[in-house]
Amino acid sequence: MASATSPMGDLRTMGLSIYYAVRDALHVDIVGGPLTTPDGGTTFQGIAPDWLSSFPVTVYINGIPTPSGTVYYPSGTVVFATPVSGTVTADYSYCYARVYDDYPDNELQKPNFFFPSVSVQYGPVVDEPLQLGPQPWYYDFLAFIDVWARDSAQRNDIANIIRHRFNGGVRWVDYNAGFPLTYSGTLNPQFDPQAHTVGWIDKLNWQMLPVRQETLGEVGRHHMEMHAELIASPY
Repeated sequence: MASATSPMGDLRTMGLSIYYAVRDALHVDIVGGPLTTPDGGTTFQGIAPDWLSSFPVTVYINGIPTPSGTVYYPSGTVVFATPVSGTVTADYSYCYARVYDDYPDNELQKPNFFFPSVSVQYGPVVDEPLQLGPQPWYYDFLAFIDVWARDSAQRNDIANIIRHRFNGGVRWVDYNAGFPLTYSGTLNPQFDPQAHTVGWIDKLNWQMLPVRQETLGEVGRHHMEMHAELIASPY
């Protein structure tokens, strides 16, 4: 089991665990989706980028599953070593929102700000013992999650999806041991979320605070602030 105390810091690994949980919650599943090729048969693209590594990907050539081809998750592409003839399709899941692991101050000022978007921030944290003695102990900390959408219905749907995602708790993963993807965007074969789990994050309470519609130039956006008190308990 990986240590809960790590160079990245416990608060940072807890925050990343929430970030990845939010991304996974905001997913769309594609079954047998067509992949198109812009280069004549070696690179194939899905209908959207930002494929999620926590969901399985299966690539088919003429309806037959194939192990060939390298999946690049951020771009949503499959690259083959040689040109492929025939119809290429895939089963995959992608995140339909842009999720930031900090408040996107600069992005918010741009007229082409992406909708929907979600930001995840966290802190402060309090280290508390559950009972007398050095162990066991837990972290009590706050998460600040902001949702932006073009209309209030989408904003409220996303906020509720995120809130319900925390009903069963979130796995606290030590990302010092590695990340789901390599720097090139392929699956990291050394990453095992179960083996790298150091604890569990549960919610204590939520506050959902709709903000009046904001306007940037001619772009209207609906904003929701979510404040969550969470408790993280190491194994």
